[in-house]
Amino acid sequence: MAPERSHSDDLSSYFDRSATAVREYADVFEHQYARPAMKLGGVYHDQHPILSVFLVILFCLSIVPVVTFIGFSIFAAVSFIIIALSVALGAFVLLELIFVSVLLCVLGAVLFMSAFLTGTTISTYLCFRLAVLVRNEGRAGLNEWILEAKSRYYVAAPAQEPLEEDDYAYDDNEPQDVQGGHNSSVESTNEVLTPKDELNSTQDPIKQEY
Repeated sequence: MAPERSHSDDLSSYFDRSATAVREYADVFEHQYARPAMKLGGVYHDQHPILSVFLVILFCLSIVPVVTFIGFSIFAAVSFIIIALSVALGAFVLLELIFVSVLLCVLGAVLFMSAFLTGTTISTYLCFRLAVLVRNEGRAGLNEWILEAKSRYYVAAPAQEPLEEDDYAYDDNEPQDVQGGHNSSVESTNEVLTPKDELNSTQDPIKQEY
């Protein structure tokens, strides 16, 4: 029950502080503005009774139209601002879409133009080289032109086939153990694998001597 009492006490103390602040502001408004205005109005009514009654009636009747005018003016201003911003945003988005479409079309045209100019330039250069080679070397210039074109504009990396296990053979000069095989000790991990072509080339001079 202790927490509930403390919470209610906090609420009551907060309400008391708020009420005290409101009373203080009300007292300030009453003593500094309301009572001096009432005294001034009483004095003015005593001096000009007809004019004071007219001004009071005029104020009471005109307060509603004035407040209505202010409200409609604020509403119209806010509405026009919102509509103007919406129209401006819509026009901006529409113009941006048009500009993006034009940009994409221009970039596409530039792409095709670049491809066309590249092909035209290469073709012109090849035709020029063909004319020069045929003029200088005759028919042999055609073959040279073909080789030059392939080497300049078509470079293919040679495919290297990996060596298979059959392409390797043990060298007969390797030391063997007593059982006739290769070394079975730790040194067998360092066996030298020699391609068959190299092994045959190294053994051919020996065979030729015999």
